[in-house]
Amino acid sequence: MAEEGKGKIEKFNEKDKIGDGISSSTALSVKSRGRHNNKQNKRGRSPTRERSKSRGKSKSKGKTIVCWNCNKEGHKKNDCTELKKKNEAGGRQGADEGPNMSCVYGKQKRISFRRDGKEKKIKRLELVHTDVCGPTIVKSLGDDASKKTSIYAIREKSDVYHTIKKWKALVENERGNKIKCLKSDSGGEYRDGGFQEYCSNNGIRLIRTVKRTPQENGLAERMNRTIMERARCIRIHVDLPLQFWAAAMDTAVYLINRSPASALNGGIL
Repeated sequence: MAEEGKGKIEKFNEKDKIGDGISSSTALSVKSRGRHNNKQNKRGRSPTRERSKSRGKSKSKGKTIVCWNCNKEGHKKNDCTELKKKNEAGGRQGADEGPNMSCVYGKQKRISFRRDGKEKKIKRLELVHTDVCGPTIVKSLGDDASKKTSIYAIREKSDVYHTIKKWKALVENERGNKIKCLKSDSGGEYRDGGFQEYCSNNGIRLIRTVKRTPQENGLAERMNRTIMERARCIRIHVDLPLQFWAAAMDTAVYLINRSPASALNGGIL
């Protein structure tokens, strides 16, 4: 029995040796086939081709889309029905974007007062709006009837009195009319230096606005803002230094006086 058992064990060992040999040879052949196939498959292909397969997959799966306009889920801003309704109601057909709130807040201004009981002057120089704008200290004068504007660059506010005397002699000689009324704020430059006495001697009525209410003298305030913005744009466009700011404002006023005005029904002075 022991001899038969030894013979069986030797037979199994021989089979294992044969099996190991066969398995190792087959494994080598399989490995060599796989290497050969991989080399053939990768011929003529760029390494980025396999990466591009993963790029096409969207990463927003499972995320909810929220509209920036109505804060509702399920659609984007361009597909918002409420925004389209607002644009159609306001006459902005085809506009995809709403107002930029940063620009709205940056350009906001005080609401002007109602003009109930106020009539527009017909005769020239019947009412003149005047204001001093700083820190550049610019003296602006505007006619209520013709909307013609004049501007003077002065060094100090005390020069307002002499500037108005020169401007009065110039415009009265050009137009053949006399100044009836002068509207200004309650600044000290319109009270001191003999200004009140000069106006009373020449029959000019003075109208002063309430303190800290620039809305009452809106025409002069708005014109100062328009002149400064246009002069700044002209200087930046031509790339001029700051020493030419007075010339830039003169150019802006020249263009304003020769441009169509809505107050004149699209006419020109």
